[in-house]
Amino acid sequence: DGCRCPGSSGDALHAWITQMAQYAKVIAPNQLISAGGDGFLCQGPGGRCLGGDGNAFTEFAETSEALKRTFQQWMESQGVSFARTVQVAAVDVATYQARIDTWPQAVTKTLAARDAERTRLIGDWMPMHETAMAGIDKPLILMAFGVEASDKWAQRNQLFRLVLESTLQSKITTGSVFWKLGSVGFTAGHGDAREIVIPSAELPPQAETALRLIRAHATSLSSTPLVTSPPPSPPPSPPPS
Repeated sequence: DGCRCPGSSGDALHAWITQMAQYAKVIAPNQLISAGGDGFLCQGPGGRCLGGDGNAFTEFAETSEALKRTFQQWMESQGVSFARTVQVAAVDVATYQARIDTWPQAVTKTLAARDAERTRLIGDWMPMHETAMAGIDKPLILMAFGVEASDKWAQRNQLFRLVLESTLQSKITTGSVFWKLGSVGFTAGHGDAREIVIPSAELPPQAETALRLIRAHATSLSSTPLVTSPPPSPPPSPPPS
């Protein structure tokens, strides 16, 4: 999870992020700095969080609108604001996460029961962060996304397809990072339900679908520019006669 300061406006954590980013620039001036974080979007003045009790949101959300309200209230209570963080001068790269299983119980319970709601929420989550980047000339990366597979491989594959295709089509999002790729004999079997293992012989057949999605995405990346090409330069002026 990213850093959080539940119940606050986010001022304390914002000051700490600003101080640490500036210090990192002093000791490593050529290093690109990111603050990490979940990417919570707050609606208070100047992007500040409105506060609240982050432990209060445990009820099942019956409708999409109820889920949206619950999630927004919970984000406001976490004391960290994506919009404020990306404006820190020493932060070079804007990042956020989409690791649903770290979100409040009211959200995870609802999404576990309604898979279409998961797709809708993530489908909204990415453009919301792109909108928050208006006027900010920094790369935007979805730093971590994934689903605890268990018996939900089809849902995870749907999430991978959505995120990877959206990343390729976006003019703002620079890249995405999933959690995580593993290999038999090294990381497999360490209890991480989000892991995709190569080779996938020990996993359900749906795991091969996930690998195909990743391979296809990697192939597409090789021919996709990470940034928009600049306009062509005007022709030189003719020499004076």
